[in-house]
Amino acid sequence: SNFLDLIFEKYFYAYKFSSIMFYDSNFVGLFLLPLLVLNLFYINLEKNQKIFKFLVFIILILIFLSFSRSAIITSMVIIYFYFMYIIYYKNKHLFLIILLISLLVGSVGLIYFINFLFKDGSFLTKIGVFSSLQTILDHDIINILFGYGVEAGGTIYSYEEGAYAHVLIPLLLGQIGIIGLTFYLSFFTYYSIKIGFFGSLLFFSIMLSGLSLADPWQIMNYFTFMIMSRLSYLKRINL
Repeated sequence: SNFLDLIFEKYFYAYKFSSIMFYDSNFVGLFLLPLLVLNLFYINLEKNQKIFKFLVFIILILIFLSFSRSAIITSMVIIYFYFMYIIYYKNKHLFLIILLISLLVGSVGLIYFINFLFKDGSFLTKIGVFSSLQTILDHDIINILFGYGVEAGGTIYSYEEGAYAHVLIPLLLGQIGIIGLTFYLSFFTYYSIKIGFFGSLLFFSIMLSGLSLADPWQIMNYFTFMIMSRLSYLKRINL
């Protein structure tokens, strides 16, 4: 335990927050996740898939090199759902077998994972962020509805005063309020339905990674939704 603490303190976090990847490589991970979904979308769409498969391989390596746990976990979940999607349409019996095995293995693994999380300082801060939402009714009604703005709102609902929220829903409630959050989720829901599986996969990845690290205005999320929406439309009209 002491050895692992030493590794995390002296090497892991030192790399994450001052590395060749970026000043804060967590945001590199968040930038790469929509690119991962986009390339999986292209693999499913295009006949010549080699370049996109190669790009998926490179993106996954970069995500692992970012040392962003939220991005790494989310990328693995994305790949899992993608392969389950492919298997479902190729062999439904195999799909059910793998799903059953996944549930059994996942149930056991989840117990150990939860035990690990409650010893992790980063996870405990996320609990603090969600706990701060109980103070929402202490704010003025105008701020509850419309937030405090993108800059000031990032620290309103957090684990300690003045700290960045780091969690998507509390962060958005602080920045753009309940009405803004409704529009935000409605936008992604609309495009998820319009695009189909890969739109839902991207929306899910945003929400999953957003449990630990959030950048609501990450431009690649919006670009990816727009690109997939346009290509899905062209495919439907056979262009």
